[in-house]
Amino acid sequence: MRVDLFHGNQKDYILITIHHLVVDAVSFRIILEDLEERYQKHVKKEKFIYQKTSSFMEWSKMLADYSKNGIESHEVEYWNSICEKIQINAKARKVEKNKSKSRHKIEMRLDKKTTETLLKNSHLLLEAHINDILLSALSGAMYQWKGETRVTLELESHGRVEFNSQLNFSKTVGWFTCSYPLILDYTSNQ
Repeated sequence: MRVDLFHGNQKDYILITIHHLVVDAVSFRIILEDLEERYQKHVKKEKFIYQKTSSFMEWSKMLADYSKNGIESHEVEYWNSICEKIQINAKARKVEKNKSKSRHKIEMRLDKKTTETLLKNSHLLLEAHINDILLSALSGAMYQWKGETRVTLELESHGRVEFNSQLNFSKTVGWFTCSYPLILDYTSNQ
């Protein structure tokens, strides 16, 4: 972690740099909120009271306990089937990759109005979360472009899953990010 203070003509600025291996985006937000609250308390000459929540070590123990005792057999079967599908898909892609002689990069940007409509209105009409809409669009685009009916992705989430209601991670700082595979299956008649 590194903190630098820059003196400007009219304002001072603080630059805070923390490596992503140490904190995730949620943790960084918590740190900034705490710094802001601490600063505001200092200006008002009030005492800052740190809100202690469950530790990163408690979260790690909770996950270990869940992996030993909390996972139901149907969940294990589901993830094993996903892993098997990914291995089959990877073998097929390896053969196709060897045939490919060139790669193409396609870049597209949405204007501000389209982005705003997508983020604020489309989920109301479709009754879905924005990530679901974007993943569905990706699946359709891969089918139209390459004829791919199955796309394998690695998704990432904040990882702050609480399996134990006695634990609270709302103010806990650490690298909680978790990743998991997702297979999008697409057929032209959907």
